Amino acid sequence: MLRHLIGLPGEGSVVDVTIAVTLNLVLLGAVIFYRKRMNLCPGALDLWSVIFYAAMFVTIFGINIFFLTDAKMTFGVETKISDATVSRVYVDYYLSWIFVFLIFGCGSKLVTLPDRSNSYSTYVRLPNSKLFDYVVLLSAIVLLAIDLALIGTPPGIIALKGDVGGAIASKGAFMNQRMDSGIPGLGYLMRYFPIFASAWLFERFMLTRKPLGFFILCFAIVVYSALTLIKSYALQPLIAACAVYFMHKGNRLNIRLVVKIFVVSCAVIFVPFYLISGVSAFELISLIVNRVFTVQIEGAILIREAFLEIRLDALLEGAPLLSRFGVATFDPAAEVISVFFPSVGEGWVNMNSHYVGQGYVMFGSLVVIVGPLVIYLNCVLLSLTSRAFAIGPNQHISSLIILSCAIYLPFNNNFGNALYLKALIAYLVLSVFLYFIYGVVKLTRTVPSNS
Repeated sequence: MLRHLIGLPGEGSVVDVTIAVTLNLVLLGAVIFYRKRMNLCPGALDLWSVIFYAAMFVTIFGINIFFLTDAKMTFGVETKISDATVSRVYVDYYLSWIFVFLIFGCGSKLVTLPDRSNSYSTYVRLPNSKLFDYVVLLSAIVLLAIDLALIGTPPGIIALKGDVGGAIASKGAFMNQRMDSGIPGLGYLMRYFPIFASAWLFERFMLTRKPLGFFILCFAIVVYSALTLIKSYALQPLIAACAVYFMHKGNRLNIRLVVKIFVVSCAVIFVPFYLISGVSAFELISLIVNRVFTVQIEGAILIREAFLEIRLDALLEGAPLLSRFGVATFDPAAEVISVFFPSVGEGWVNMNSHYVGQGYVMFGSLVVIVGPLVIYLNCVLLSLTSRAFAIGPNQHISSLIILSCAIYLPFNNNFGNALYLKALIAYLVLSVFLYFIYGVVKLTRTVPSNS
């Protein structure tokens, strides 16, 4: 496959495997370099490596499957894809991740976050710290309820009535309008605050062994995920929990933890898939595996096959306020559907894609270096803003706001959100909201027990 792209002679499978092994070894070297620069001990992770590994986990298997085998694609479109396109996506994918780890390693001082074990010991001594937990939980549930109220009839209810097509269409319409609530900042709160609440309440559970608040929120999020059919939403508490767990630098990765993460992940994504698929359990497992490990790469390959030139209107995709002023933009992840799947309905809003797909239409071949630089810039701005405008002792609240915004860094979707620094906008919105809550709680005085 790749031998045709670079003009190498010989048996294709041998050359492809050799290049695959080489790129994986170089990536491993970049990861080791990053870990040394971040002073991570064996088994230790930090916030950024949790996010990187999570994003890479759902794509690296898929890219190797498509490159090294004759794997099938959605509706048999692999017959329309050239070997050269798959090869270019494969190389660009690995180069982009290599540059991510090298850039973050070289610029580690600007993105290093404080150890939450130290800040927690200071924060927990503040008056009314428990009241803040209750307010965070209540706020998250209220925001989820508001979000559901804006939908009308939830797609999950429509699916339970047997109208799967109508459910998909309803979900598509909701996803298009989700950030346009009409109330400034509310869309960002609905998207990012439940992640903050999940991380905050899990940390309290982890350190105090009081799970009620975290479990109540998890139940609310799973119900929300089932009703909206946003399958990834049910995984948010798990990802947030993993990230905050490793922000305490004494914690280490172990096999028992990995098994727990895997079991819980499988459980929380099963219900939404079951509601929308209408297939047997065996077919559903196959569908989930395909959806998790191949769809992002499949989207990148299709975009690279369909769009060969840089487009200015694609570069504008994701820019704030343009849609409100009627400025037309071009979303390759959405337009590629009409190219390869012209007969599907409106329910299929876009094609999930690693940013080497969508980003290629924005920057061409430079996406392998521009993409990592844009991601790094977002993280630097989040880190510096947290240091400059800290909430709580030792950035205790601010560093979790970083986690909430960083989880949505678009390695696999909507790269325009990173290009136009929407993570920073989300950070500012969450900071204002949480600063208000924190200030009110601080001013509240508990009544002494002998009063």
